[in-house]
Amino acid sequence: MTATASLLGRESETKVVDNLIDNVRGHGAALEVRGEPGIGKSALLAVAAERAAATGMRVLTTSSIHSEADLAFAGLHQLLQTVLGQVKH
Repeated sequence: MTATASLLGRESETKVVDNLIDNVRGHGAALEVRGEPGIGKSALLAVAAERAAATGMRVLTTSSIHSEADLAFAGLHQLLQTVLGQVKH
């Protein structure tokens, strides 16, 4: 089962994701996903990653851990450490 198949009834949310992906190239974009635990935020993000990757975009993902909550930019560092060697100076 793909992430897309698991989001029955979330057409409006996936349409927002699709619009963002369709229009992000060349100028960038952002989408904040927030809400109570268990409402499907991770599933929606999985759909976004799947659809972006299908268009040829590079998708970077990370997760947080509670012990790093007080470390500034820990999540950003974790996200970007895999591509730091590809940065052109």
